[in-house]
Amino acid sequence: MAENCLNLHVLDAEWADTDISIEEYSRLLQHSYRDGNPITVLTVSARRNDGFARLEKAIPVVNSHENAGLCIVAGNRKYLSPAERRRNPAKYLGKAAEYVGRHCRKQVLIGSEGVVEEAARLAKKYGFVPFLLLDRDLRENIAITREIAGEETPIAVYAPFHCDGRVDVDFLLGRLGGYILRRRWVQEELAEAGYDGEKVAELLSSGGVDAVDEDVKEVMLRSARHLALYGDESEVRRRLTQLMRMGVDALVILPLVEDYRQIKVFKEVVDDVKHE
Repeated sequence: MAENCLNLHVLDAEWADTDISIEEYSRLLQHSYRDGNPITVLTVSARRNDGFARLEKAIPVVNSHENAGLCIVAGNRKYLSPAERRRNPAKYLGKAAEYVGRHCRKQVLIGSEGVVEEAARLAKKYGFVPFLLLDRDLRENIAITREIAGEETPIAVYAPFHCDGRVDVDFLLGRLGGYILRRRWVQEELAEAGYDGEKVAELLSSGGVDAVDEDVKEVMLRSARHLALYGDESEVRRRLTQLMRMGVDALVILPLVEDYRQIKVFKEVVDDVKHE
C-alpha cells in the first residue's frame, strides 16, 4: 500500500467476534510503520455492547502511534443484536463523539449512515471528518453535511469497488447482494415490483444468485450503480470525476476481489483524475 501512496487503511467494525482486537491493532501499527505507510484507522461501533470499552482501550493506542486513526459509527443493524438495535443511533453516536472529542488527539472519521444530520453536527462540534456512503442520495447528503458542518469541512465517502473490462452480473450481485438489499429504497423498489425484500435476501443467502428471479436481478443491478464503483477503467474514471466535482475529498474503497491489482488500478485511476 505504501508504494501506491494511499493515505488511509480503514478497519471496519462488523460483528464483535470477527473484529480485530485492540492488542492486535496495536501490533499491526508497530509492525507496519514506516515512512509513507497509510494511517490505519480503527472503526468502533457506538451501539455495540463493547463499543465504549473498545474506545477506552483504543484511544491511548491511537494517540501513541503516528500511523493510527479512529472512526466512530452508530453501527449497521446487520451487525447488532436485537437489544443493540433498539438503541437510538444518534444518541449513542453522540455519546461516543463526546468521549472521543475529549480524549482522542488524532483526526477522527464519523460515520453518517442513517444519521447524516447528527453526524454533521458532531463533526462541526468536534472537528471530525464526516464519512458518508456512496448512495443514491449522496449529492443531497453532501449538501446537508456542508450546510451544517461548514463549506470547508472535508468529506470522506465509502464505496465498494471493482475495476474490470467485463462486468459479470452474477459476480457483482453475489458480492454485493446483501449490501444492496440493506438499503431501504432498494426494498421499496422491490416492493413496487411485487417482491418481498426480506425473502429475496433469504433466497440470496441460501441459494445464491441463481435462486433469484431475473426481474429482481435487474432491480438490484440498477441499484448497484448508485452504491458501488465498478466497470472498466474509463467508467470508473468517469464516476470518480463526478465524485470529485461533488466535493468528495477522500474515498475509502472496499475491493470486491482481494487482489493487489485492484488497489493498484484504483490508485492509477485516481492519479489520472487528479491530473486532468
